[in-house]
Amino acid sequence: MNKFPEQTHFIGFPLPSELEEKITYLRRYVNTRYGCKSGHSTLPHITLIPPFKLSEEYTTNDILKRLENIKFTPFISSVDGF
Repeated sequence: MNKFPEQTHFIGFPLPSELEEKITYLRRYVNTRYGCKSGHSTLPHITLIPPFKLSEEYTTNDILKRLENIKFTPFISSVDGF
């Protein structure tokens, strides 16, 4: 029995190639060492809105249309460690 509800979408943005390589290496390590499969079905990214189930009455295009009208404020972020 799956204890997590069905999830169909999330909103995130891809990483620059130099970070993508590091995260891919770390994903492989954690998978080999601990059997973790989290995140292996997507490209390395930073999640802005965590996974959710999109109701059947809506489509991915509905989400994209809503996002087109949102004014995003640029920001700088950094990470120290994993």
